[in-house]
Amino acid sequence: PGHNMAYFLTQFRVVAHYVRLTFWPYPLCLQYGWEAVSGLREVLAPALAILLLFGAGMGLLWRRHPAGFLLAWFLVILTPTSSVFPIPDVIFEHRMYLSLAGATVLLIVGGFNLLAGRGAGTERGRSALRQALGVTAGLLIVLCMGLTILRNRDYRSERVVWSDVVANQPGNLSARNDLAVALCEQGEFELAQEHFDFVLRGTEAAARAMSSNWRAAPAVV
Repeated sequence: PGHNMAYFLTQFRVVAHYVRLTFWPYPLCLQYGWEAVSGLREVLAPALAILLLFGAGMGLLWRRHPAGFLLAWFLVILTPTSSVFPIPDVIFEHRMYLSLAGATVLLIVGGFNLLAGRGAGTERGRSALRQALGVTAGLLIVLCMGLTILRNRDYRSERVVWSDVVANQPGNLSARNDLAVALCEQGEFELAQEHFDFVLRGTEAAARAMSSNWRAAPAVV
């Protein structure tokens, strides 16, 4: 039960990260290697943000506003992987693909309504708004295309992709190990040894921490 609650609390941080990636998908990471949090204090800010987002979605849904359905789409589809039922990895970006559809529709429809002139009182105002949003949208599209090209280059080899993961999550022992294996395959044994040593030190530290927690736990009669 304790592990289930720790996983659930961690999902507030995870879903907040998914929301940020919805608006600015950079940097991306193949394997985060995040650990479950130990208490609510660690995720208090993202928890409040997600609960406010959930409340806003439910309020809009209650009033049968289309935005409420799209917000509910985003949050409900994440429920199987962001609940009290833990799975091995607390976060993976591919889990938000279906949820992202709802957020994308919300952004596109909202942008269309703005481009159509809603919210501007005069024809001159609507024209200026359309031009400003059109230029902004064009720049964002070009920028996202560039980021996509750069991201695709990260997958050109195992060494590059695991190097990217380690650069984003230096404490990810699994990624370090995979990078070391990729380096060995390319004959970079000295560099690989550095990562293997890091993994061993991290594993030993985790084992000592687990042993200390086990000894400190009250005996069960």
